[in-house]
Amino acid sequence: MIDIAERILALENCKPSMSSAESIAKLEDLGIIKEAEQYIDMVRFRNFIVHRYEYVDVNILFTIVKKKLPCFEAFVDEIRKAKKD
Repeated sequence: MIDIAERILALENCKPSMSSAESIAKLEDLGIIKEAEQYIDMVRFRNFIVHRYEYVDVNILFTIVKKKLPCFEAFVDEIRKAKKD
């Protein structure tokens, strides 16, 4: 999601964001996605895992990822829909 957001922003000639969460928020500002907050939460969780992986319980991680898979699908759907418009 982060890479896709940053690529779209580059194509839209937006200046680079200071954070991954800001990149996602800018997609909402551009009307490409409806509500950035659910995706921003996922980005923050990703950052926690990457930078604090020694504190992550694998069972909890699996549960969260499984629960959030529909959010990834929703993100893809929103991007595809915006592309058609």
